[in-house]
Amino acid sequence: MESTTDSFIGNHILDRRIRTTLSNAKITLCELNLTTRTIHWSVDHSFHFFEFSKSYGGTFDGYFELIHEDDKEKVARALENLNAEEYMTLQHRVLWTDGTYHWLEGIGKLYQENGALLLIGTIQDITERKNLEIEREDWEQRHKLVADAAGIIVYDYDIESGSIIWSGNIERILSFSNEEMGDINRWGGLIHPDDREATFQALDEAQAQLKTFEVYYRFKRKDGEYRNIYDKGTFLSNGKKAIRMLGMMSDVTEMMQSRMALTQSENRFRSLMNNLNIGVALYDLNTVPIMHNKTAFTLLGMTESQFVGTAALDSKWNVIDSDGNSMQPEDFPIPRCIKQKQAIKQVVMGVYRPVTKDRVWLMVDAEPIYDHNQDLLHVICTYMDFSARKRMEEILKEKNRQLVTTSKEVERRNERLVEFAQIVSHNLRSPLSSIAGLSELYFNSSEKDKDQAVSYIKDVCDKALGTIDDLNQVLKVQQDERVKSDLIAFDECLGSVLELLKISLLEKNVIIETDFIQAPSINYPQVFLENILLNLVSNAIKFSSKMEKPKVIIRTERIENNVVLYFTDNGLGIDLSKYGKDIFSFGKTFHVNKDSKGVGLFLVKNQIRTMGDEIEVESMVDKGTTFKIVFRNQYE
Repeated sequence: MESTTDSFIGNHILDRRIRTTLSNAKITLCELNLTTRTIHWSVDHSFHFFEFSKSYGGTFDGYFELIHEDDKEKVARALENLNAEEYMTLQHRVLWTDGTYHWLEGIGKLYQENGALLLIGTIQDITERKNLEIEREDWEQRHKLVADAAGIIVYDYDIESGSIIWSGNIERILSFSNEEMGDINRWGGLIHPDDREATFQALDEAQAQLKTFEVYYRFKRKDGEYRNIYDKGTFLSNGKKAIRMLGMMSDVTEMMQSRMALTQSENRFRSLMNNLNIGVALYDLNTVPIMHNKTAFTLLGMTESQFVGTAALDSKWNVIDSDGNSMQPEDFPIPRCIKQKQAIKQVVMGVYRPVTKDRVWLMVDAEPIYDHNQDLLHVICTYMDFSARKRMEEILKEKNRQLVTTSKEVERRNERLVEFAQIVSHNLRSPLSSIAGLSELYFNSSEKDKDQAVSYIKDVCDKALGTIDDLNQVLKVQQDERVKSDLIAFDECLGSVLELLKISLLEKNVIIETDFIQAPSINYPQVFLENILLNLVSNAIKFSSKMEKPKVIIRTERIENNVVLYFTDNGLGIDLSKYGKDIFSFGKTFHVNKDSKGVGLFLVKNQIRTMGDEIEVESMVDKGTTFKIVFRNQYE
């Protein structure tokens, strides 16, 4: 049998350096004698093919048996179609000595020598390269499947050549085939003119800095329609510069349209919010505003920058409730809404505005907002300016107070009117009856007795006129209830009264002691205060004790907003168990005294009551009397 290293190759002595180079490249020279169906290799013990060359017995038939079943037909067809004018290139798999298949690539040409047909060329073990190609093809196939499933376009951009390999949903998204998409220039030419410069600028910057290329642009489809494209790519480098970019493109037209519609909706919503005359603010769970309209910070007298970040619980707001009492933070609408997880409605609160240094009244509503898990996310708060309504409420309250006061005053007037009518009826009945009886006596008397009857009638008329004068004084008091009040000093007013009673005081040697230090003056109608003091001092003189020296003590003190006057004498006193209910009644007297008419204390009571004040009395027979007068609301 002919040696596998004989014949053409065996007869040539190869340079050792060439043989080493071929071995390192896993390349061997080969000669296939088609006539004798033998194979010769340029191998020795150092060659990659040495062991393999001995495995098939040096015959082509033995070699053919080692070829992978899937490649045998391809190899047989290639040998049948040999052409002396062309080189043949053939890749196939053969069973290696370790039991695995190796990929071999044969390149050769047909020659005829000494009547034999020879296929002379090289055979290279391309297993590693082929495995990489298969792996890459497999990766590309999987990538294409993923791209198809995700509805995206995948590309491989070779920077030096400008070529781009396209895959994925290119036809569905852009209506172009892979071939029609072409290279970088074709891609750039289909970008919208208004977006082209910015897109290439972003590409150049990303390539220069080896950073991610990410951009949105409009891309022209084959049918002329522009679609919004999101393009993102990553560069591969050789350590110095970018050589390739792998990336993906997706059609985001619907997303961009939705985003634009959402933006327009948000703009309309914000425009609507900013044109509302009520404040609207969205608060986080720390009561800090994260979204608001213009009215929100305008109502609070702030600029937007001052409002943002200011929590609803900030002490600077100095919140009070509708009654004017300080409102505790836990009672604020937003904390209550967070704690109770329910809407808080129509809370009226007075909020101090720290910038403008005034207070605004707000009506506040707080509504909880939940996420998809029904967890509390935010609180939306609306508040309207309640100041005008609050002022109207205060005015209404004041009107109601005035109405109640007026109603009570009308009631008091009616009572006084009834009382006055009873007084008139009571006090004029007696003299009128006397006049009627004396008139009858006059007409039935002799001439001699008529003068006596006339004298009686005159006395009765004088008494009736005196009663009418007293009634006029009562009527005057009741009509003077709106008399003007002035600031009156007690010592000055008392001095005027004592001057009027000077002779009576001297006659009875009355001692007057005063103490007005705590409350030296009051706001009061001077005529009323003078009349009150005049009647009290006059009574103290008239009903002074004969057993001891008359003495009067007058003092004042302040109790809260009131001034209290105490008038004490050591006179005859009054038996209150008998006369207490009548002590301030008209025409009631409790001691025998020709000057006593029972009018003074009645007038005092009426004047004090007219001003809305009070008078009380304490008295013991032969011990004296103390009057306590409370002048209300003197220090408001």
